[in-house]
Amino acid sequence: MADEKLNLFQRSLVVACAALTLLGFASCEDVPKAREGLITVQMAGATFYLEPALDDSKRIPGLGNREHIDADGGMIFAFTNRAERSFIMRHCPIAIDIAYVSDTGRIVTMYAMTPEKPQAEGERDWDYETRLKRYPSRFPVRFVLEFAGGRLEELGVSQGDQVLFDMDDLKRRAK
Repeated sequence: MADEKLNLFQRSLVVACAALTLLGFASCEDVPKAREGLITVQMAGATFYLEPALDDSKRIPGLGNREHIDADGGMIFAFTNRAERSFIMRHCPIAIDIAYVSDTGRIVTMYAMTPEKPQAEGERDWDYETRLKRYPSRFPVRFVLEFAGGRLEELGVSQGDQVLFDMDDLKRRAK
């Protein structure tokens, strides 16, 4: 739909761009553009375009079975409530960085997750999943972000850093 409203984050970028352009500090080409169906996230001076995982049909497989994650890609998980969460590397042949994010947009816990031994032929799903290392949030969170392995260290991201994205939109859309 051509007249679709821009989300709050995109509107904020447009207003900021206009103000900076008028003051001579930037041009609108400098503002990151949203990509169709992806969530724009800014952190540590970098812009990411993350796949939304807003229900269990997307959350459970997550980034499993991926052979590659773009440097500006990944996935953002949104839940309907705040709770302590724990993620595993289910069917993940590549390293993934994970950041658990509070409702204030701060990283509360983060990990560099490493690939696990693949599920063996004949290994029951239950046995496979229970042997995988757990990566706990340690605090109640609603949002979880995953990136290509090594990206958080490369950017110098640490616990307490601010992450910017349209939280209200994701809260509404989470199922």
